[in-house]
Amino acid sequence: GNPCNVTSQWNGISCRSYKITSIILESNKLNGTLCDSLFDIENIENINFENNFLHGSPLKEENLIKLKNIQFLDLSRNKLEGTLPDIFDKLPRGFYHIDISIKSFEGVLPESIYFSELKSINFNQNRFYGTISESIGNMTKLTYFNVGGNYINGTLPSTVGHLKTPYSFTVSTNTELTGTIPVEFKYSAVTSLSLN
Repeated sequence: GNPCNVTSQWNGISCRSYKITSIILESNKLNGTLCDSLFDIENIENINFENNFLHGSPLKEENLIKLKNIQFLDLSRNKLEGTLPDIFDKLPRGFYHIDISIKSFEGVLPESIYFSELKSINFNQNRFYGTISESIGNMTKLTYFNVGGNYINGTLPSTVGHLKTPYSFTVSTNTELTGTIPVEFKYSAVTSLSLN
């Protein structure tokens, strides 16, 4: 039946004006791949498949760019993989949360994440590498940043001192990081700092 029909509404599906706006199916023991047609749902705002057994590489540029209304994306704790396209600055201004932690994503951290409207980024325990860009200082709405358990290298940028909204910052278990803790952290609004 129609998932937006009040007489046959599907579990985990929310609708508005008879159009799907939210799919929340975390911890449902789902197996298989996320089909590309998921990203064709025009009005989708929230996608949450946390803690299932999904595999494949769904976060392709041609899929993400279709999400014209996305706000919240959580695909953490699955078996997904692949690289992230560098297009986060082209996604909707209302896109504030992405969690792809505890997976097998890899590649360079996309520079465009620092020019997005994202407030919460969780890339913990993947295989990302590269440096944390000085452009992180542009993220004036940032409240949570976790790239722990990857292969991040280089030094931490002093521009963290530009972050004035209370935020949590985690880069622990990245053995390639070098240098000292930027003194600028004390000028920022950091509330939780994990560097070990």
